[in-house]
Amino acid sequence: MKVLDSFSLKGKVALVTGGAGKYGKQILQAVAEAGAITYVAARNLEALQKEAKKLNDRGYDVRACKYDQGKEETILALRDHIIGESGRIDVLVNNSVARIVDSWDNDPKVYQESLNINVTGVFSMCRAFGDIMKKQNSGSIINIGSIYGMVGYDPSLYIGTDMVSADPHPAYYVEKGGMIMLTKFIGSYLGKNNIRVNCISPGRYSSMSAFHVTSLFAKRWYGFSPMICGLLSTSSRAAFSSAGSMQIEPLQNESFAASETTKSFTARLSHVAVGKPIASPPSHFADGSIRV
Repeated sequence: MKVLDSFSLKGKVALVTGGAGKYGKQILQAVAEAGAITYVAARNLEALQKEAKKLNDRGYDVRACKYDQGKEETILALRDHIIGESGRIDVLVNNSVARIVDSWDNDPKVYQESLNINVTGVFSMCRAFGDIMKKQNSGSIINIGSIYGMVGYDPSLYIGTDMVSADPHPAYYVEKGGMIMLTKFIGSYLGKNNIRVNCISPGRYSSMSAFHVTSLFAKRWYGFSPMICGLLSTSSRAAFSSAGSMQIEPLQNESFAASETTKSFTARLSHVAVGKPIASPPSHFADGSIRV
């Protein structure tokens, strides 16, 4: 096998959730271009069908499905549909997220609903599809986290900008932080079944038309994370270090993590667009060993 062949997903069946948003479109494109039969699922089926058509018109195999991550019955129905149609699942990318909390003072029921979708729902996805992967004795699960799940809330970055929320709340930080620990647990739990579970934590997404690099926020972020080429996750290029020495475009992060190139890594956290090193926890390897 040639080196580049190890990045291929040809012959694999993949599922990307939330494939119509800023990250989702890039992830969907990456996985499809890598050669997988790619399912994409979210609540807005019409939006997904538009994205699927764009890629299908280019010769890729992308299939849009509907599900609600807050309802386990729809997760199980999605799983059964994919298995019934394609016979297996090799790659799961948990990218879906619901932003329903908008205030510190929201009723606890709103927080509970958010946690149900963004934490319990992610676990339900991992369990439903992980159970199939266990039978196959193979698979890769990739959770899309956030830098804020690692470093928390820093209001000083936003002072004097129009980006600061008038009423900040902890939901997103709690949920993305929980995703990191969930990844480590499930990676350890499913490792004996030859299943890799990893988390990619992007930095802030930037649209150059809406967020110019000379903004006050960007200047502060430079100080926090001075690797300018990897400052923000954009639709162009950013630095990404996953295996310790490789730099690849954000469009390729998920296909890289899903491919056989990373078959020795699980329960690993990859930081996208982070210049100053953040201390990484020990990495759990597929053979059960733990190495720093």
